[in-house]
Amino acid sequence: MREFINRLRTKSESTKQKIAFGAALGITLIILGGWFLGKKSARTDEVVQEQSASEDLKPLFLIFQNAKQGFRNVKANVKEYRYNTKESSETSIEASTEETSEEFTIIE
Repeated sequence: MREFINRLRTKSESTKQKIAFGAALGITLIILGGWFLGKKSARTDEVVQEQSASEDLKPLFLIFQNAKQGFRNVKANVKEYRYNTKESSETSIEASTEETSEEFTIIE
């Protein structure tokens, strides 16, 4: 390294500037290349993490979806049951009022 520096001292000023510019450009390219590679791998890591998370949570989402559908079915069955019992109670009330009206006659 000392030998290279001693030879560089003997070179002309324009040659020293060219070598300095080339060295700075080379170091900058190495740093930028490392940064781009790191950013690209970080981006793929994020994509892999998102895919992994979605794959990990997929069974959980299916369970919740099935539970949601089950609750909807139960709600529909309860509504149907209420409708049917209301309908049957109305017919039984009508039948009982018809029977009682026949039993009670008003005499004036």
